[in-house]
Amino acid sequence: MRVKIQRHSLLDAPGSSTIIFFPGCNMSCPYCHNVSLWRGEEEEDDLDILEVKQYIVSRIVTNPKNTSYKEVDWIVLSGGEPMLHPGIVERILDFSKNLGFKTCLYTNGTSEGSSEHIRHFVEDGFLDAVNLDYKWKMSDDRMTYSSYIEWARNLKTLLGGVSSGSVTHLRINTTLLKSYHTPDIMVDMKRTLVEMMKPDSPDIPIVRRRGSEWAAGITWSLETFFNDGGKIPTLGDLPPSETPSQFDVKQIILRMGS
Repeated sequence: MRVKIQRHSLLDAPGSSTIIFFPGCNMSCPYCHNVSLWRGEEEEDDLDILEVKQYIVSRIVTNPKNTSYKEVDWIVLSGGEPMLHPGIVERILDFSKNLGFKTCLYTNGTSEGSSEHIRHFVEDGFLDAVNLDYKWKMSDDRMTYSSYIEWARNLKTLLGGVSSGSVTHLRINTTLLKSYHTPDIMVDMKRTLVEMMKPDSPDIPIVRRRGSEWAAGITWSLETFFNDGGKIPTLGDLPPSETPSQFDVKQIILRMGS
């Protein structure tokens, strides 16, 4: 298997990061911008796992004073859906942590067996931060019973990780699609989330993701679907009109009580 790498980002972790993109996904969200990843298409500059490890090591450099430092703070595993490849994810997390990097996982939390592996990652201290997608109403046709169970188990595990301090940042992320994520839908999603988080049911700060800092603890990030004049390919070939306006987002946040 080969993966794609974005060598530097300031948006995808609580600090500077290198992102590793895994191919394939168990969902088919129409707004997905990573179409080539979803289809598992390989490109000439993709790396195999040995090359990934070599690249991670190369992010540790030595200056003229013979002092080593890291060019980025975080190694981020994204996709596609990385939890379709749990064995490789574990190897990269373990390797990165042993080199002193912090680690962040982007996952939709619904793939079969993911809850067992994520529980292991949290208990063994492999994860510092997680972006857990919360895509649709749990009663939506896109959410099968088994995917709902996996997501709920992963949420409980990650809440426990935040409580214990092993996971410093948990960002629940929803990409807003104008025709679907109406204020009524989002109120329903919040009600479901609060119910799933009982008995603690903390008040979750809601933030706008694009350009916003990663706050410590638990946050709910709303990211608007973006398609610049139809130039960005999406899995569902969605038109730019599906992008919520600032007014739309404000109305959603007001209705959600934040």
